[in-house]
Amino acid sequence: MISRFAVDLTSDIAGLIGGIVLVRPAWRANVLAKQRFKLDSIQLGDEDHTVIHKIRDAASQRIGRKMSSWDRTDELSVAAGILFVILSFGIKIVWALVIGPETH
Repeated sequence: MISRFAVDLTSDIAGLIGGIVLVRPAWRANVLAKQRFKLDSIQLGDEDHTVIHKIRDAASQRIGRKMSSWDRTDELSVAAGILFVILSFGIKIVWALVIGPETH
């Protein structure tokens, strides 16, 4: 028979994985936002070539589009995160239904 400790540990690990995977899209956007902030904070003067200005502006806009876009890995992360959280709760619910209330 599976011990209560093993069931709790498995459920908690599934919940932890689900939580981490659910946060991934926000983490990605946050990293991009930090990159864009650093890029935008570069001070360019009139003596800098116009190509440098254009490259910085284009890079900033491109990072901005990536920040606000939703890609396939973001969708998969959310789906996997939800499944792991459901699995986490499902393990405990099934355990409670099969074993019943604990007696001490």
